[in-house]
Amino acid sequence: MRSYLEIGVQYGGSFITTVEYLRNQGHHVERALAADVRSSGVVARYVKAQPFAEQVTLDSGSAEFRALARGQTWDLVLIDGDHSFDACLTDFETVHGYAETIAFHDIVDSLAADVRRVWELVRREHAKTYDFAEFTAQYPEVARERTYLGIGVATRR
Repeated sequence: MRSYLEIGVQYGGSFITTVEYLRNQGHHVERALAADVRSSGVVARYVKAQPFAEQVTLDSGSAEFRALARGQTWDLVLIDGDHSFDACLTDFETVHGYAETIAFHDIVDSLAADVRRVWELVRREHAKTYDFAEFTAQYPEVARERTYLGIGVATRR
């Protein structure tokens, strides 16, 4: 795995963790791009120390972001930005065709129902293009109040 794009970085924990996990598993990460509407100080410090990493402060729905994201193919993209239906679908459409594996964050989060709707739409409309996996197990003591998080992974066949 040589390239990673994360849409919706917020504080940067998942971005840095994912990149470091890939590197520690022997992947030669040549480019890692963190994209969010706000800059993260933690990510800024990380990219300063890692020449292959970059942070951009852009709306993922903008033409500038689309051009940047489509400027290469990505081995892995994590979509965790704006959780509205339209924004999440736009993020998918931006990277579909440019990514080998696309992961969606929050596919079962009860406060992010639109993400689940987009995930279900992608599974229906792109069943011939991708293999799908879901990671949605919940701790029973936590799930009594609501469901949290969940990762959906679409890997190009």
